[in-house]
Formats: sequence, structure tokens, C-alpha cells
Amino acid sequence: MRTLSILLAASFLVVSAQAATLKSSILDMNKKVCSALVKGDFKAFEKYTRAGVTKNFVYTENGKSESYDEMLQQVKQSMSMGKITSANATLLKLDIKGNSATGTTSHTMKVVTKGGDKKNHTMVVTGKSYETYVKVGDTWKMSKMAWGSSKMTMDGHALDPTKMGAPSTKPNGR
Repeated sequence: MRTLSILLAASFLVVSAQAATLKSSILDMNKKVCSALVKGDFKAFEKYTRAGVTKNFVYTENGKSESYDEMLQQVKQSMSMGKITSANATLLKLDIKGNSATGTTSHTMKVVTKGGDKKNHTMVVTGKSYETYVKVGDTWKMSKMAWGSSKMTMDGHALDPTKMGAPSTKPNGR
């Protein structure tokens, strides 16, 4: 009985250490990525994100899946459309099962952009993403990121991105 208790305690410590390591990696990555976005530093954004994803990473938004490189080009284009004044990513939930894990993250980003009227306008984007992580060797990496519902406002008013030529922000079923 005592051996079983020791094994269970050791097992709990290993799982707790894995959870702490993954959570700390996610929090560190979120901090670096948000900082790179606010600084408008695309090279730093790519450096941090490329190191943290698997080779077969899949990004899904509005039902459309993209590779890491396709997603990266979308980010680059978005970063050129205005000044990101704040970005925040908050880990809401993390579940680890062996060498895989799932997480839910809340995102908020404010962007100042010049409108057709030549005036500055503030766009706010909020939403949740759902991530899948896998252990590659001794390192956790994100293998999937899917956006759930999101919301956009422009100068405090609801914004429909489909009227701007962008895809809809309807939920991906999560």
C-alpha cells in the first residue's frame, strides 16, 4: 500500500511539473508575441511563434485552415494596416493528458488605423482561441490553433468585417 501511495505521489508530481512547464511556456510565449505585435516587430513575432509550433501546425479561422506560413503572411498584412496599440492573450484553461494538451485563450487587441476619411479610428478585436499542444522531445509545441467566436468594434461601434472585404467572424463551432 505504501508503495502505491509513493507511486501515485510521484506520478502527481510529474504531471504537476509538466503542467507548470507547459503553462509557463504558454504565458512566456503570449507575453513575447503580444510585445512583438505592439512594437510592430514582425521578425520577432515570426521568431517566437515559429519556435513554438510543430512543422505541421494548422491555423483555423472562420472555417478556413491554413499552414503556419499562410497564417504568417496574414499577420504580416494585418500588421501593415495600422498601429497595434495593445495586445493581450490570457490563458483561460489548460488540460494535459500524457503528451498532448488542449488550451483556451482569450485575446484582446486594439489597433489604430487611418480610415477613408483620413481620420484615425480605433478598432478593438476580442475573441477566444482553442489550442492543441503536443510534446516534441522534451518541448511542448502548439500543433493547432482554431478561433472560436470573435467580436470587432470600430470607435466603439460593432463592426462587420464582411463589409470591409474581410471574412466573417462567425464562430467555428466551439
